[in-house]
Amino acid sequence: MDVKNLWLLLLAGLTFGSGGLGGWAWAGEDETVARVRIRSSETMAEALYGWAEGFRAEYPGVLLSVEGRGADNGVASLINGHVDIAASSRPIRIREKQLAVKRGHDEPVETIVGWDAVVLIVHPDNPLKGVHVEQLGDIFGIHPHIRRWTDLGVTVPGCVGQRLGLLSLKNKSGTYAFMRDLLMRDKRRMGRELGTFMTSRDLVQHVASNPCSIGFTAMAFVGGKVKPLCLMQGTGGSCLAPSPETVNARTYPLTRPLFLYTLGKPKGDVATFIQWVMGVTGQRLLQLAGFQPNPVSRP
Repeated sequence: MDVKNLWLLLLAGLTFGSGGLGGWAWAGEDETVARVRIRSSETMAEALYGWAEGFRAEYPGVLLSVEGRGADNGVASLINGHVDIAASSRPIRIREKQLAVKRGHDEPVETIVGWDAVVLIVHPDNPLKGVHVEQLGDIFGIHPHIRRWTDLGVTVPGCVGQRLGLLSLKNKSGTYAFMRDLLMRDKRRMGRELGTFMTSRDLVQHVASNPCSIGFTAMAFVGGKVKPLCLMQGTGGSCLAPSPETVNARTYPLTRPLFLYTLGKPKGDVATFIQWVMGVTGQRLLQLAGFQPNPVSRP
């Protein structure tokens, strides 16, 4: 069976709420029953839905409530004590740890559950093959030096004026934060002219239909309708394409871990769920969602 069809069958057991990625509930679920509450980054939401379905099949006595509202929202909900687990595609910040302790909680503890890559994508007719990591600030940063495709040495068919159409997920997303933090290491800030999207799928669809566009998203969402760019780093290095091989080898420059955060060391049902995620079934479901497993628990 095709992996994509298997994934759809897995998700068929869920009854989604009206908010789409906002959350779901089980058909016939008793809303008064205590559950493990999880708030997820948009990037990890589909993996969380699959985990919840698989976990429930093995642990029917434990109910999980999952909402995909963005990494910032998930971490904020955790440090305010509103959820048991925050799933994030960016690391928790020092000030967020301090705030959790200030509010009377144990310091947040992270578990790396898998790996992902942030991928630059363009329209399939774009002749550009790749860019240098050091050019990202000149493209996406404030006061950009690269404004037109001709500045990168190409002419894009169908792009009137050759001006780059810069796209990103909303600024509360972990993917946006990852790129912002990357630019800040070079003392650059994200530009203000980015077109923003609520979901990676919407961003990818826009790039696929707009020749001028360039955006960045998680590797799991790239698909075949857009063109991923390779990235160069340092001098004389190869232009590395995002792939399971380069992510697993940590050679692709924008490789990143995926996290589950808890307040203090996980206990009880929360610990059981995280251990299950790190096991064979949980890691295979992570791969079905388009991510790479954690090497310490690789199936």
